[in-house]
Parts: sequence; structure tokens; C-alpha cells
Amino acid sequence: MFLTKIIRQITPRRKVIFVLTVTFFLTLMAVSFIRTVRDPSVHRSDLPISTVEDALSSRSQASTNKAVVHLSHGDVNYEYGGNGRNVVFLHCWAGSKEYWKWTTQALTPHFRVYALDLKGFGDSDKPDDGYTIDDFSNSVAEFFNAVKIDKAIIVGHSMGGKIAVDFTERYPDRVEKLVLVGTPIGKVSMGLRIFTFPIIGRPWYWIVRKLVGHSLQTQEAKDAWQKPTTNSAIKSMKMLSKTNIADKLMNIHVPTLVVTGERDRSANAKQNRVYLQNLKDVKLCIIRNAGHSPMCENPSAFSHLLLGFAMS
Repeated sequence: MFLTKIIRQITPRRKVIFVLTVTFFLTLMAVSFIRTVRDPSVHRSDLPISTVEDALSSRSQASTNKAVVHLSHGDVNYEYGGNGRNVVFLHCWAGSKEYWKWTTQALTPHFRVYALDLKGFGDSDKPDDGYTIDDFSNSVAEFFNAVKIDKAIIVGHSMGGKIAVDFTERYPDRVEKLVLVGTPIGKVSMGLRIFTFPIIGRPWYWIVRKLVGHSLQTQEAKDAWQKPTTNSAIKSMKMLSKTNIADKLMNIHVPTLVVTGERDRSANAKQNRVYLQNLKDVKLCIIRNAGHSPMCENPSAFSHLLLGFAMS
């Protein structure tokens, strides 16, 4: 009804422009989604949940305990286990702590690990607001304080990588080493940026949420994909789209490992190499037989690489 009233009030010429504009964006949305669904390489890189369906539905030997900590913005769920130096894991957009199940199992014999459900995702609380890069970094700092982490190796996947970079820039004394996994240093893909567009962003997210949820085969993957609210998904995507970490990396002076799957088109090695070529103490590694989520797609290779870096 609201849209009908707007159309009635505009001139015939503007109606034509309005209709053409809406048609263009609807076509763009349809093409983007079809491209995502039909091209396996794009599907694997642009919709992170599709790369971890098997990992989410599989059972690993429990090496961690689950807990909840209350922060200023609400409850944050996390898993922890092991002893030794601290390693903190931050998941991707629309992800959860479950993405790290194989990695935490490999690291708990050597390290004290923490895998968070970031606010707005997984089993953590989902407030209506508070999804800027500042908000996420402050939330991680609150978590460090709450569970008494003085310093940690911080590992971030995709969106979690951008948060990890910002956190390291703000709190350099609290980060021992930094690991970025499948993290786009520049822009994210158009298929994801559409979620942030005025007017069409929310219906586009609703369409993708329903269609992708329907296409997933296991209940664990369906549940993980459906957990973010529309607010938490779209507002965090705005943060992800706007945050360019290239300049922030210039201000970071801790050993840094950048990990990219060889089939990852969201954060491919060629693009990352351009950004990283002039940075010191940064190592770029490519995981074969992996896309956007190498810790799920090739967990043994990823865990071996991470252990070597963390223990060095």
C-alpha cells in the first residue's frame, strides 16, 4: 500500500524511471542469485554456509566445553578448552563457533582455545543495533576482560578477520599473533553487497535466506543459516562492506599469517598478494582443495599450517 501511494504521487516520466530502476535491480538480483547457485565456485565463495554443510553436520570428538558470558550488549556463547597460550577464533558473516570444530580439536592439546559466537550470530544474543566495526572490536575486548585473557593469538575468518585486524590495531598489546582466513582485504562481492542497498536489501536477504535454507540438506546447516536476524545479518554486512583493512594492516606489527583457499573468489590469493606485498612480517599461504572456508574444506591442511605458525 505504501509503495502504491508513492507511485500515484509521482509524474508519468518519473514513473517510467522508477519502473526501469526497479526492473534493473530485480534483474541484477536474479542474475546474481542464479550465478551464485549455478556456479559451484561462486556458490562456495559467496555463501560461506554452503562450504561447511558437511562440517556442521559431522560429529567430532568433544575437546571443548560450552559456556555463556554476559557482556554489556547481551550474552555471548562460546566454547573453550585446552591449556597453554590463548587462541581466540572469530567466525565469518552468517557463521558460528561451529566452523572451528576441527581446528579446536587439533589445537586443544597445545593451546587454550576460545571459539565465540559473535553477537548477532549463532547462539549469542542478537540486539537490534551495535554492528559497526567499533562495536565488534569492543565486544571482543569485553570478552577478553570477562574470561581474563591478557593476550592471545587471534584467528579471524572472513568478517571475523576484519574484526581481528581492527581489534589488533586498537589493542596491539593484547595480540600475540594474527591469522586471517578467507578475509577480503578489499571489497566483498556484489552478491553480498546487495544486502546493504536501500529498499531492495532486506527483501533480497529474505529471498536468499529462504532459498539457500531450502537448498541445504542437513538440519544443522539449516539451523546455522537461519540463526542471524535480518537486522544482525544486514547491519553486519554493511560493516563488512565498508571496512577496508588495507590501511589498518599498515599499522599492525605482530606476526601475521594470511590464509586463502585456492578456489576462494571472495578473498583470492592474487588480490591479497597485491595488498600484502609491501607489508613486513606477513606471510601468505594458499590451501589446496579449499574455497572460502579451508578450516572446514581441508581441515587437516589448515590445522597443520595454523599449528606450525602458532607454535613458531
